[in-house]
Amino acid sequence: RWLSAHRDEISDDESDAVLSWSMHELTESTHVGRAPFSWSGRRARPVVARSLEYRRALQMPWIDCQWPRHGWSWQLREGESTTWSFEELSSGRALYEESEAMHHCVVSYVARCLAGQSAIVSLKQNGQRRLTIEISPGTRAIAQVRGSYNRAATADEERVILAWRGAVMVEATTGRGVALQ
Repeated sequence: RWLSAHRDEISDDESDAVLSWSMHELTESTHVGRAPFSWSGRRARPVVARSLEYRRALQMPWIDCQWPRHGWSWQLREGESTTWSFEELSSGRALYEESEAMHHCVVSYVARCLAGQSAIVSLKQNGQRRLTIEISPGTRAIAQVRGSYNRAATADEERVILAWRGAVMVEATTGRGVALQ
């Protein structure tokens, strides 16, 4: 509705940038505990400016950045025909590819990963991307799980995540599972 109300002030290309930015803002506001995202009171030009700034931030100067893995990659074979794989993503290029394939903003987490504040794992079923999982490395807590276009995990995907958590997210010193959100 907001885009329709401002269609005379925003080009098609700007509309794409606005949609990408607004999805990021919506996701981040729920993730970091900010006030919920709202279109109320927003004017077209400042929104377009912020959206284009967000798009520029997603450009590729960080593409060759890499960071250490945590050893959280894993596979689960179910029967003859299903293989679930968890692949820890450890480069700017890997986050970019995940973001493009999944149509969400995980590429914007490069700085968090470089700082050791986040780790990103891609869940695939038979080689097809299904979910992107953000983990807080210090606590091993799952911060968020998003599918394509930020969809929630299915019950089957949640079941597989629980199996992965049990197999991989175990403290080496105590041998007990870590409570994850």
